[in-house]
Formats: sequence, C-alpha cells, structure tokens
Amino acid sequence: MNKIISKEHFSEKVFKLVIEAPLIAKSRKAGHFVIVRVGEKGERMPLTIAEADPVKGTITLVVQEVGLSSTRLCELNEGDYITDVVGPLGQATHIDNFGTVVCAGGGVGVAPMLPIVQALKAAGNRVITVLAGRTKELIILEKEMRESSDEVIIMTDDGSYGRKGLVTEGVEEVIKREKVNKCFAIGPAIMMKFVCLLTKKYEIPTDVSLNTIMVDGTGMCGACRITIGGKTKFVCVDGPEFDGHQVDFDEMLKRMGAFKNIEREEMHKLEEPQTCQATGENMEDEKSRNAAWRQELRKSMKAKERTAIPRVEMNELDAEYRSHSRKEEVNQGLTKEQALTEAKRCLDCANPGCTEGCPVGIDIPRFIKNIERGEFLEAAKTLKETSALPAVCGRVCPQEKQCESKCIHLKMNEKPVAIGYLERFAADYERESGQISIPEIKEKNGIKVAVIGSGPAGLSFAGDMAKYGYDVTVFEALHEIGGVLKYGIPEFRLPNKVVDVEIDNLAKMGVEFVKDCIIGKTLSVEQLEEEGFKGIFVASGAGLPNFMNIPGENSINILSSNEYLTRVNLMDAASEDSDTPVPFGKCVAVIGGGNTAMDSVRTARRLGAARALIIYRRSEEEMPARIEEVKHAKEEGVEFLTLHNPIEYIADEQGKVKQVVLQKMELGEPDASGRRSPVPIPGATETIDIDLAIVSVGVSPNPIVPSSIKGLELGRRWRCRNRRSYRNPCHGRRTKGSSSDERTAKKIRICHERWRHTNSTFFILLQPLPLLSPSSIQFKYFKNMKRIYLSLLPCLASLLASAQEPLNGDSLASDFRYLVKELAATHPDPYSGFGGKVFFYEQAFHLENELRRTPGTKQTFFDKVSIFLSNLQDGHTYLLPPTANQQANQRYLALEVRTIPDGIILQGIPETYKDLLGSRITTINGDSLEEVLARTAAIQASENLYDRYANLCRSMPTEHFLRQLFPEMKDNLHLSLLTPDGKSRGLTLPLLSRQEVQNTPMQHNNSWKAYTDKQLAYQFIDNDKQIMLININSIMARDNFEYMQKQGLKDLYRQIGFYYRDILKQDMPADTLQAIRQLPSLSEVFAHMLKEMKKEASSTLIIDLRNNSGGWTPIVLPTLYQLFGDHFLQTDMDIEFYRIISPLYMQKLQTNLQDFNQAYGTDYAYGDYTFSTDEADTTNIEQRRTDFIENCMSSVPEELRKQQGKALYTPEHIYVITNEHTFSAAFHYTFYLWKMGATLVGIPSGQAPNTYMEQTLFRLPYTGMQGSISNSIQICFPGKDRCAHTLYPDLMPTYQDYQRYNFDVQTEILYLLDKIKSAPHSHTNPAGKNQK
Repeated sequence: MNKIISKEHFSEKVFKLVIEAPLIAKSRKAGHFVIVRVGEKGERMPLTIAEADPVKGTITLVVQEVGLSSTRLCELNEGDYITDVVGPLGQATHIDNFGTVVCAGGGVGVAPMLPIVQALKAAGNRVITVLAGRTKELIILEKEMRESSDEVIIMTDDGSYGRKGLVTEGVEEVIKREKVNKCFAIGPAIMMKFVCLLTKKYEIPTDVSLNTIMVDGTGMCGACRITIGGKTKFVCVDGPEFDGHQVDFDEMLKRMGAFKNIEREEMHKLEEPQTCQATGENMEDEKSRNAAWRQELRKSMKAKERTAIPRVEMNELDAEYRSHSRKEEVNQGLTKEQALTEAKRCLDCANPGCTEGCPVGIDIPRFIKNIERGEFLEAAKTLKETSALPAVCGRVCPQEKQCESKCIHLKMNEKPVAIGYLERFAADYERESGQISIPEIKEKNGIKVAVIGSGPAGLSFAGDMAKYGYDVTVFEALHEIGGVLKYGIPEFRLPNKVVDVEIDNLAKMGVEFVKDCIIGKTLSVEQLEEEGFKGIFVASGAGLPNFMNIPGENSINILSSNEYLTRVNLMDAASEDSDTPVPFGKCVAVIGGGNTAMDSVRTARRLGAARALIIYRRSEEEMPARIEEVKHAKEEGVEFLTLHNPIEYIADEQGKVKQVVLQKMELGEPDASGRRSPVPIPGATETIDIDLAIVSVGVSPNPIVPSSIKGLELGRRWRCRNRRSYRNPCHGRRTKGSSSDERTAKKIRICHERWRHTNSTFFILLQPLPLLSPSSIQFKYFKNMKRIYLSLLPCLASLLASAQEPLNGDSLASDFRYLVKELAATHPDPYSGFGGKVFFYEQAFHLENELRRTPGTKQTFFDKVSIFLSNLQDGHTYLLPPTANQQANQRYLALEVRTIPDGIILQGIPETYKDLLGSRITTINGDSLEEVLARTAAIQASENLYDRYANLCRSMPTEHFLRQLFPEMKDNLHLSLLTPDGKSRGLTLPLLSRQEVQNTPMQHNNSWKAYTDKQLAYQFIDNDKQIMLININSIMARDNFEYMQKQGLKDLYRQIGFYYRDILKQDMPADTLQAIRQLPSLSEVFAHMLKEMKKEASSTLIIDLRNNSGGWTPIVLPTLYQLFGDHFLQTDMDIEFYRIISPLYMQKLQTNLQDFNQAYGTDYAYGDYTFSTDEADTTNIEQRRTDFIENCMSSVPEELRKQQGKALYTPEHIYVITNEHTFSAAFHYTFYLWKMGATLVGIPSGQAPNTYMEQTLFRLPYTGMQGSISNSIQICFPGKDRCAHTLYPDLMPTYQDYQRYNFDVQTEILYLLDKIKSAPHSHTNPAGKNQK
C-alpha cells in the first residue's frame, strides 16, 4: 500500500495527490504513468505522473472526479493508503531540441504536460504553453508552467480567465505568428482530436498522450488497444504517446464510452466514502522402487489384474447447474475409494515413461503407490519434492499430452492411469487435513535470486530455488500473486483458495513476494544487481494478446480473452460490489479453439449468455484445447461453429458490435504445427448476430522486461540473438586483480525460445550460482507447466559416423523431420496410435527439437525414434538399428531364450548351469515378466503379446536393450526361474564382450535329428509315407525374384542378397541372373511334393512356417490353387485391403502418379486410398481361373494351366505350425490355409490379423540410416479392432508338453505327431475360435 503524503484541492473535482512511492519516483521519466487501485474490489485505473521527487520518494498525481474509481480515489485524505500503485509504465517522452514547441494542455491533462514542458525547456527549446479549461477553476499548475515556459497562453470556454475560446484557437494563434517545429497535446480525447486536425493542416508534427481504458497496464489484456495508422497498438506498452495524426480518435472515443452506463449506475450506488486500510539414508531406501513396501505392493496383484481395472471417472457437477455457477469447481475430485482403486492400476514400472513425460520430473510411481497403501500425506510429500504446485497441476496440467501420454497402459490399448486425478487427490487431501508439509530446505547460502512474474513458471522456480537454500524474491506487476493462475483460469476450473494455499506454502519456505512492482519500469535490472541479486529468472508471461486485424475489430464490446478473463477473475467484475465493469452479452462469440477460448466461452455462459459460440477456423479435431474442456463446454450448452473464420465485425451507430461476418473454410495441407491449414471457400460467408465478441487467437510474450535490457536483441520469435553476453556500461573495464575472462559483465543466457501459448521465460545470470549450473537451471525450470516435453535425450548427426560418434543435431533433426513427412504421406493411419493428429505432430515437434538441442549418436537417435514409432503398434514400420560394426563396444549375455505359448524358457546357457535348461523365467532383475513385456512394448513396436515375446527374446541378450529396460542395471542380469522340477532358482549372468561370449562353452536344448531346417525342404517323416513335412523359412523364391527382374525393380539386388545370406546361408553368385536361375520355385517345389503325396496316397501335410518373417504374399497363392484348385478361387477370404497413394509408394513402383493413373485408368491424387477385398467371384469361374493364372507370381504358370481347375492333390489333413516369428506374408499364408480348413498348431503369430502391411523403404538423407513404412491396412476380421486380435492356433502345447519332449527345439512338431497318432485334427469352422 502507498500512503498519501499530501492532498491539494485544485477545484471542485480536481485534486493533487502526493503519494509515497520511492521505487517509482526513482525510475519515473517524463510521459510515464502508473496504475492505481482503490480497495480490494477496486478498478485498475491509469494516471500519468505529474511530478516525482526521488529524494523524498514521492510522486504527484492530478486526478479529476469523473467515474466511480476516480471518485473513490479523490475521497481519500492525507494519511490514507492507496491499495495499489504500480509503475512507472509506458514509454518515456522523446525529448529533443526541436526548436519552437507548442504544448497544449486541457483540464487535468495539464498535469502530465508539466514534466514534458520542463524537459523540453531543459533541452533548449522555445516552449509556448497553451492551458485550457471550461472555467478559471479548472486551470491548474499555472505557476509551475510559467516557470518552465517562454510563454503561457490561457484559454477558457466561458472567458472567466485568460481569453475566451477553445484550446485550438490559442494554438493556431501561435502557428500563424511564428514557425512551430513541434506540438504536444494532452487532455480530453476530443480536444486532442481537434488539435491534431489543426496541426495536420499546417503539417506540424504532433504527439498526443492517450489515456484509454486499461485493466492491467502491462500489455496483457488488450483493453487499451487503439488504431494507429491502420494498425492496432496497445497504449500501455507502445504508448501512451503517439503521432496524433495517425490516431483513430473516433474509434477511441467510442471505446472510452463503452462502460458509461455501468459507471452511471454504480455512481448512484456510491453513498459514502470508503477509506482504504493498511493490510537420511533409510529414508532414501524407503523412496526406492526396491523398498520392501513397494515390492510387497507389486506382489499383491498380478499385472494382468491391475490392467483389467477400468479407469476411474471423475465426479462432476451437473452440467445445467454448473453453467450458472461461476465459482463452484466442475470436477469434484476422487473419493478415497476411487483413488485407492485407480492407484492399483499403476504397474510401478522400473523405467516409468510417465516420469519422463512429466515436465518437473515427479516420481509418479512412488506417489501413486503411496496412495495405494493409504499413505496419502506421504504421497503429497512426494509430489512436493519436485513440484511447487501439485494441487494446481493436478487440475490444469495437460496430463493427456504429458505424463499420461507415456503411460504403459496405452501400449496395451488401455486407458492410461489417471495421474492428474491422483495428483489432485493427494494435494487436496493434505490441504483439507490441515497437515500441510514443507519440503526439505537446505541451509541458507545467503545468495539472492529475483523472480519476475508470479505465474506457474515463476512460482515453481521460486519453490525449487528456496529448497536449495537461496533467498528468493518474487516481483509481481499485478496486485495479486499467481499470474495466469489467478487472472486467467476461472475458479470453476481452479479455485483461488487452492492457489492461495500453494502460495502460502512457498511463503513458509521463505519466498518473499513483492506486488505492484514492474521490473524494467519500477526497478531496473541494474538496480536489482545493486541490491545484491545474483540472478534473475524472468517469467513475465506471454500476456500480450493477439488480434486478427480485421475491419471493425476495435468496436465496443470486442475484448481479448485476457481482458475479459482478467476483469471477471482478477477484478471480480461480475460481482455487484466490484468497481470494475464487464459487458454481459446475451449472444457471445468466442474466437479460437484453445483452453483460454474454452475458459472464456464457459465464463460467458455463467454470466448469463443465452447463446455462447466457439468460432474456430479449423475442425474440432485440430482444436488445441484439452479434450475434457471441450467436453465440459458442450455439456454446458456451448455451440461449436468450426471451419468458420471472422473477416469483419459490424457495429451499430453507438460503435457497439452487433454482427460478425464469417468466412467458411475447408482444410488443406498441414502447416508447421501439424494441423491442417484452413483454406477459405470462395464466396461462402455467413453473418450472425452477436453483442459481445471475445478474441482468443493466441498471445505474444510481454515485451516490458526484454525491452528494458540494453543490448538485448530479440528476433521475430523472441529468441535472443546476442546469446553470448550482455554487458553493462562498464564493458571493457577490469576490476582489480581480474583477468580478461573475468570482466565485470553480466552474462545473460537465454535458455528457451518463446513457447507456444505459454510464458516467455529466460534467465539472467549476473554471477555464477553455486550448487546449480546454468544448464541444470535451463533444463528443469524452463519446462515447468509447458505444453512441450523436454528430455535429456541426446541428438545426432553426420552421415558416416559410427553408432557411438557424436553427430550434428541440426542434420539429424532434419533426418527426423524427413521421416515424419514420409510417415504422414505414406502410412495409412499414422495418427491413431498417438491419440490423434494433433498429438502425433506435437510429439514429433518436441522430439525434433530435442534432437536438435542435444548432441548424440546414431544409437541414441535410433532409440528415440524407435520409441516414437512404437506408438504405431506396427511391425512393418521401423528404423533399422546401426549395424554390428557400428556397435563395437556392445556387450552381451551368454544366453538364449525362446517363447512358448505361456511364457519364456531357457534355450541355451553356459555349461555350468546346464541343469537349468528349460526353466521358465518368472522375473528379470526383480520385475515380473508382464512388467518387462510392457516396457518392451514402449521401446519397440509390437502388434500383440507374442510380438512382445519375440522382441524380448531377440533383444534380451544385448546390453543396450537391457539398459533401456533397466537404467540402473549393473554389469549383470538376474533371472528368477522355475525349474522343470518345480523349484525356484536364481541365475545371475555377467555382460561379456562378443569374443568372451564366443569363448563361453554353451549347453543347448536338443533338436529332433529327423528334422531339416533347409528352405523348401520336404520329406516324409513316417515309415508309411502318410505324413509329409515341408519347411518354408521365407516367403521368397525364384518366383518373386524373376518378377522383380522383369519389372526392373531396384530393390532386387538387396532382397536376393538377403535371401542367400540369411535364408539359404550361402554365398550369392556374382551373376544376378545366375543367382536367380539356380533358386527353386515355390510353386514348382509344391507341385513335386504334392505329386509324391498323391503317389503314396498320403493323408497328412504339415507346413512349418515357424521363424518365417514373410516376403512376397503373391507367390503363395499358386500353392493354394495347387492344393485346392477352383475351390480356393471360389472361397471368400473376407480380407479387406486399404492402400494409400503416396510419393514413397510411387517410388517403390518406380513410376510417377501421372503414369500410374494412365496405366490403371484411374485419377488418384496423393493421399487417396485404394480399396480391394478377397471376395470370391463364382459367377464365371473359367474367367476367374484364367485371370488368376495370367497374373499370378509363379515361375511355372504352364503347370498351373494343366490343372484346369482341379487340385494337384488335397490331403485329408493339413496342419500349419507357427510361432511368434511367423509374420507378414507368412501370416497371410497361415490365414489363407486356416480359412481353407487347415489346423493351426504351435505358438500364436506376433502379427495381428488386423494390422498394417506392405513395406515401402526409405533412406534418411543425412545419416543414411534405412527403414520401412507400411503402405496399407489389412483387415482379416472386418468390424473388429485392427490392433487387438491374435490368431490363436487350434492346438497349443503347454509347458508340460515341452517338458515331456525334454524342451526339444522341435517340440511343436513332436507334439503334433503324437496328436495325429491319437486323433487327427481338422477344424471345420475356421472363424469360430478367433472371434472371442
């Protein structure tokens, strides 16, 4: 509060107040103003400073009783206190030696003119002052003006003093008699308008000082906006002085009269004056994941039981009731029972992604597990270790884009744990219990740190620095602490009492708060340094509202969302006893689709709007607002008018908005944010009636602090250009004993660019701080409460670098951007796995920035990109890892494991432990198999449980993969086992070099000697030649390579090389044609095999597709025709295919879109989908057969023609053996055979029947790393969830079956042979089993 030192009565309604304000007096310059507030319900009122005495620490204000707020101020007397005085604000007057200057002051405008006259005279100008008023009593400060002017002319309307006439007459008299170089005019708006019209006629430059309606005075609300030269400017930030010839005075006059009727009503209520009154180590063990209590909790429920619990629903107020209740919170919180249930859903992951997704790094599993065991206060303490505002964050943080987006439940197609709900529950429980804890605070170090701004970023930083022992002072420009938490977010979302408790907690930690103080105005950065502050954290907020700059936008009753919400939330304008007015619209249009827009439109409903609309230029899918906020708005009766954009406002004769003209839009291509750009539909407009518009189209950083720092140059996006240093005026001078590297220069580090729709924040390091490095401050504090994810992930670069060599971040960020572009264009559904298109592009945006910021390697690049791609749950979309020679330092386990239908067993181990062969793995490094599989799904893409098994078994022996699963792992791995004889055993294996593993004597399970694993090898496996077994390791053969060679496909050499190297395990001939010719044909081999079976009248065919990762599906179709003849062609497979037309797909086909369309008689555009289905055509089987043979991919089509629709031979029983590695084309073959009546045996495939297919390859331009993107969707079970299915075999061996065959590698075959001997199996309803 500020004391009134003296009060002088100039006239009946004009008073001179001398106020105690030492900081403002010291910083004030001519032209500056202050914001004054009288009473806790008072309005914020701008007043220009007439005088200042830095020695006495006082400022002088001249006030005229005009409205309610000025009347309340004038009723105060000497010795009374003004509630708030904030400043100095605005730009100082530009003073120069212009020559002859005329200064025209009208009414109380004479007071702010006085310091300008004094400064002009001191600069050597000839100053002629014209004072004007209606009567003699309204002429003020005449004596002071005469002391600083060469001549004073006095004009009064009634002629009671000086000359009779208007101010313009006095000014024109001077102009006519002598040359005038400059004019200044301050007074009523109408007076300034006519002075400017006069001087414009004489071409005399004229500056005016505007005093418009304001709310905050710091550029946050936009209430003071005016049009200057056709552009919108803010008086509080850009002014108050402007070129008078550029000011739109008519618009300004209308805006200044916006609240006259409300003022008049309030003045009638004013009955009497109201005088303002002064106003341990064991503990660390308890926190560990390995603490006994957490281990017990994990053991108390199986992971499957936890994931089966449905996510809790938040209790909410009734929509109809709450739409009329402004201060009652909509979300009512969880009950104890709900919180306990929801906490049980958490799997307590060893490497929790949720903690990584939390901007402040809360130990989320620990606080949730404390809730699960009923230790609610301990949960709150855990939150406070890293978060200064847990109750706030639990309500308004976008958890669905941060911590919850990383929850392992999403990988299992389940809803994430309700982390935000639980955070709120714990914080509320502590507050309501009265047992509010204070975090542990280190011993005070005596170092002072200043925080500018008391919003969420500033408060969080203050709390953390206080915990480190720093003396923290928070400077706030407004009269309330809390920033956007108070002025921006309505109480129905975030009650003030919740924020106040968090602030009080910070005060108890030693944080000091200074209100009504603007750094850069009231105090400078230099003054803070003089007062001993060693560092300054600038969290001044993105409070400068954006407008659309369309016709009519400055009409009355068009407000920014900042102004509207500040009036209602901070100034309580909707209450009857508040001095601050706010328009109550009946038909309210809110422009925008973010959370602020939702807050505004929902507030308007609560203030009585009969119709409240959201007008948004994109579709609802692209809205950046939280899904919950959109849901609540709709429930409360808000209308959504999407794909519409305002292009003009129409006002009535009083200047009040009455209509808005809307341009109808359609969506075009995605812009930089990832959202599809809105494109106007020519000629499509719509006009709707409104009486209030609230503009919520984004904000910019508050410019006051950056603009007050000399030498700090900011770019278009508010990034600091001169990053290296910012030096004070003693630049270059050395203090005694200092070296050239120790100059007394202030080091400024701008640690983050402006965040979209969030705070503008940076750190000024005046001196190095102990305990914390600038980089650690940069990482932790500048990401608080932001809609981005910052992590310590390294980034990459360099084309020829090894996997562990640091790479250039910009190059590798470009590689990732290239991948995202191709993914969006090529993948048939890149967005669903991320939760939607907005989330896809948001995660991509943040990952690209992380890669650019932090140096890294190809390996780290691969790791992070793989995690990103795992969201797709697509086994055909991946980035290939760095090659073996790039992983020279990799270590391994001497271990081999394999999947069985119900777990994982040891397949190969060092001879020392041979008695453990066949043992089932129950835990890995203390974590259950279910937990480890869930974490595997978060690292590598997987389509179902068995795909996770495959990934885990394949990668488990490698150190890098293990450290991804277990970041705190030592140099060995511990397995808990259940041996074949039912005993529990443990096994600890060290990490070894590749050579050490090769030198380790190993013991493996046996393999049935009668079995041959050669590609396309077939044999009778019984003496009676009744059972034929064929092994197909790959769906590749001469058939597809001949097709590729004829088509001239560029990928031929790579694929045939892979086939020789990995499938045949032999050297490839140098001559490619020779290499193709000497390969067997699949359909040719099948024909020979079936002829032998026919000769022996064999009853059973077993097709072994285990470990077959796929290839070319078309080459298996001829084998089905050979097996079933026309019956195959007449069988409906019920498979749907959707393929997207993309540039990468055209590249794969080695054509272009134009030629493609010409060849197929189509008119596709990029982004279009083709559709096909395997429906059978039974109307003309001859034509169907002819077409099939002509177009099939077979090296022996003539053999197929000879069949003439008949099968070569159809055995009575057909069995297909699969395992988790049966994938892609091999799965297709399995499915086709199953639909034709074959019996499936073994382990389910890792591929989902409804999934993505058809690889298109890519190579990243900078690193050269390669990968694949799916190009189509395959739906084997139409109408079913495309990701949730597993094709279960008809016969699945159990662990006991594997034990019976001594864990033989070929157990599935031995198991089947015994089943055949006992009773042959052939299912008759192929679809029945797998519809569950």
